[in-house]
Amino acid sequence: MDTDELRLLVKICKMYYLQDLSQNEIANQLFISRPQVSKLISKAKNKNIISVQINDPFSEESHVAEQLKKRYHLENAVVVDTRGKCFAEELEMLAKSISVQLTSFVSNGSIIGISAGYAAAACAKYTNIYNCKDLLFVPLIAGQSFEGENWYANANCERLSNRLQGKYMVLNTPLIVGKKEARIELEDNKAVKPVLDCYNKLDVILLGIGQTTSNSTLGKCPISKEEINWAHEHGVKAIIGASFIDAGGNEMLGTQSDFFMGIKAPQIKKCKSVIAVAIGNDKVEAIKAALKGEYVNIFCTNLATGYALLE
Repeated sequence: MDTDELRLLVKICKMYYLQDLSQNEIANQLFISRPQVSKLISKAKNKNIISVQINDPFSEESHVAEQLKKRYHLENAVVVDTRGKCFAEELEMLAKSISVQLTSFVSNGSIIGISAGYAAAACAKYTNIYNCKDLLFVPLIAGQSFEGENWYANANCERLSNRLQGKYMVLNTPLIVGKKEARIELEDNKAVKPVLDCYNKLDVILLGIGQTTSNSTLGKCPISKEEINWAHEHGVKAIIGASFIDAGGNEMLGTQSDFFMGIKAPQIKKCKSVIAVAIGNDKVEAIKAALKGEYVNIFCTNLATGYALLE
């Protein structure tokens, strides 16, 4: 490249990138055609006269998300920087991020399993799914609070259905049914069985991850502190749907989770698209257990929890 051509390339690049002139304006000033300007800019890129630097304000979140994907073999991870935000603001930010993920897995007529919990309740409040009709929302776990808590799965399904003009099912049983005979009878009940049957044909699951501590959402369910302590002492690290999970991600059979009415871990794993959301350092052990068990394809959390999961 001779000196005159190099000088022209530099001049055009300065006009285009520093003076914000359009390619048409440059062509008019230099008495050349607009296609020539375009070709010369491309040539300048190839000759490394131009270097592009992107100042990404989300680079930290992206880095942590990539590390989570590799560590836990996830299809995707979404990490949101919620530093300085209150709990409600954190949930709103996460819910809006999940909305984008959920939309990509939903189509007309999709059957969507919805978990209990504060995060799922926030998703029900803020999630938008565009250009999809005839959606059916199915609660993943039974129960309803006598105090009117609005984060139970049944309430989350109703809220999502109303928001997105879909339909929803209700699992009309207590969360815990202690006697095996009563549980078997309920599972065959005509008002209950259609919901349970849906667990084997879910297209997408929005999953919350619970832990066995008395100050968690489990502690606000109709279960005693003694039962929660028993589960924790016997190695239960996470609750997904109606199953207890150990530190290695294995479902713990023959435990008190048998009493829970709802979807079980093998049915969750059967679903091809499971989007989980969970935040908080107190939940790190529970989240690790659920991710190690490979029940989750897409995981959404905040930056602080993401760092803790990588430690």
